[in-house]
Amino acid sequence: MRTEDEPENARYNEAAIVMAFYNFASEPENWDQILDIVGKADVKALDILQGHLDQAAELSQKIFNGFEDNELHDADYGILEVDAHSVICASNRTARSLLYDLLGSTQNEADLCFKSEEHQQVYLEARARLKSNNARSTLMRFELEKEKTTLLAVLMSNPENRDNSTEDKGASQRAAARRRYRIVFSPISITTDNSKILRAELGLTQSESRLALQLGAGATVADAAKELNISVHTARNQLKSIYSKTGINRQSELIKLLIELGLLSRILIDQRDLWAAPGTQPDAIASTARKYYILADGRKLAYRFYGKPDGHPVIAFHSGLASIVPLVSQVDSVTKNGLGIYVIERPGFGMSDPCQNYSYESVAADIADFVDGKSMGTISILAEASGAAFGLQSALRLNGAVRSICIAGGVHYMPNVPRERNASFFQFFYHRVNQNPWILKGFWRIFRNGFNHKMGRSLITEFYPPGSTDRAYTENPLIEEQFIQNTRESLVRTSEGVSTEMIYRAGRSPVDISKLSCPILMWHGTDDIHFGIDAIREYMQTAPNPYFRIKENIGHTIMFQCWDEIMQDIASFKAGTPAQYK
Repeated sequence: MRTEDEPENARYNEAAIVMAFYNFASEPENWDQILDIVGKADVKALDILQGHLDQAAELSQKIFNGFEDNELHDADYGILEVDAHSVICASNRTARSLLYDLLGSTQNEADLCFKSEEHQQVYLEARARLKSNNARSTLMRFELEKEKTTLLAVLMSNPENRDNSTEDKGASQRAAARRRYRIVFSPISITTDNSKILRAELGLTQSESRLALQLGAGATVADAAKELNISVHTARNQLKSIYSKTGINRQSELIKLLIELGLLSRILIDQRDLWAAPGTQPDAIASTARKYYILADGRKLAYRFYGKPDGHPVIAFHSGLASIVPLVSQVDSVTKNGLGIYVIERPGFGMSDPCQNYSYESVAADIADFVDGKSMGTISILAEASGAAFGLQSALRLNGAVRSICIAGGVHYMPNVPRERNASFFQFFYHRVNQNPWILKGFWRIFRNGFNHKMGRSLITEFYPPGSTDRAYTENPLIEEQFIQNTRESLVRTSEGVSTEMIYRAGRSPVDISKLSCPILMWHGTDDIHFGIDAIREYMQTAPNPYFRIKENIGHTIMFQCWDEIMQDIASFKAGTPAQYK
C-alpha cells in the first residue's frame, strides 16, 4: 500500500487503474487484470476512480451493443470511421478536435495520418492486433507529453465487416477493401472530471455539472459558489435547475445519484438463440422457454419448469452467477421421481425484474408470493452454492409448508477473511468486494457486455483450479457448454442481479436456521474449495434436522454430478420424513 506522501507513485497507480478499466472495456477477456491492479492500488487512487469505471462500462455497452444512428454527432464521444486504407469516411466534431488539437494528425480530411511517429505506431499496431486476433475491438493509448496525460481510444471493427471463407478470392478481396473501422475516443481521460457524463446523461449545462460535482463531493452551496467564482444566488438558481432536471430535491440524493450514474444497462431482449457455439449439442441441454409470474407489486418473476406437470413442486435456487439449466437426461430423472422443478431467476437475474432493497428477506417474500399464487401447498427446496442462503430464508418464511431443503455445494455466507492472490479467483474477488464494493457494478456490466464462449471457458478455469475434480468434470465439452449456458442465462438481460447480490452478501451474517422445522439435506464434496466441510458442520449445529451427504472426490459441482441421487433424496421426503430418518 502506497502512502499519501508518494504523489508520483499514486499518480502512476491511478493511471494504471484507468488503463486497466478501459482495456477491460475494450477486451473483456482481460478481466482478471482489473483485480491484479486494483489489489495493488492505494486508497487515494481508488477513491477518485469510480467515475472512470462507470465510463468504461458505458463505453463497453456501446462497443458490444452498437451506437445509435445519431451518435456520430454526439458531442462527448469522439467517433471516427476509416476504411481499410485509413481513409476517413466520417467523423464528429469531438473526434476532429482531439485528432488535430491533441494528437497532431494531419489536416487532410481524406487520410488519417499522425504527425507523431509514436502515435502513428500506436494506431498501426492496433490495426495489426485486430487483424491477427480476429477481435472486434482493441485499446489504444496515446501518450500526450505536453498535457502530461494519456488519451484512451478503442479501435473497433465495424459489425458489418464479415469474413466469409466460402467466398471466392476476388469477392474476399473486394470485401476487405470495403472493410471499415471505428475509432472511439473515451469521453474522459486521466486528467478530466466527470462533468461530461452529467451533461450527456442528465442534460445539465456545463455550469450546472460543475456545481453538481462540487455538491456531490460534500461542499455546501456557499463553498461551491466560492470555488466556482459565482454568487450564492447564481449557485442556488443552478441548483434548482439541477433538481428539476434530475427529479430530486436534496443534496444527499444528489450524492447518491452521482454514485449510481451510468450503472444502468440497456434492457435487452432474450437473445439466447444468438449465442450458439461451434459444436454445440442443442438437444443435450434442456433449455425450455421461460415463463413469467407477476408479483403483487407488479414486478415480473421469470422461471423455467422441468419435470412432471403434476409432480411434487420443487423450488430451485441458482448460484450467484448461473441459472440451473439441466441436461435432458437430468430432466428425465426429475420426471421419473415424480417431481416438478421450478427454476426461479432471482430479481435482476435472467429476465426477472430487479427490485429495490434486495435482501434474503425480499427474495423470500417473492418466493412466498409465487408459491401462494400457484396454490402449491407443500413444496421442497433445492439450492445450489450461494443460492443456499436464499433457499434457507425462503424455507423459514414458508415454515410448515416445506417438506425438505436440499443444499448442494452450499456457500451459506461469504467468508469475511483475508484472501491472497494465489487463492482461487473468486475467493480473492469476494475479499476485494468487502473492501471496494463499488467495483462490482461496472465490472459485471462490462463483463456481461462482452461475454462470449471464450470468456465462459476462462470463467470456468478461474473458478475450478487445475488438478481439481471439478476441473476434470467440466473438461467434458458437453458439461462445459452447459456451465457456460448457465452463466449466460443469468446475464441475458442485465448484470444488475449479479452485482447487487454480491454487494449485499459481502460481510452479511449467515441466515439463522435454528427455527427451521423441516429436514435439511446437505450434499457436499470433500474437494470443494469454496466452502469447507468443517464450516458446513459448524453452521449446521443450530439446525434441528440436518442430514449430511458427504461425497469423496467430488467438489463444487456436486449438484450436477449427483443429480439423480439428489432427485431420489428429494422424492423420498415429498410425503413426509421417511421412517429411516426419524
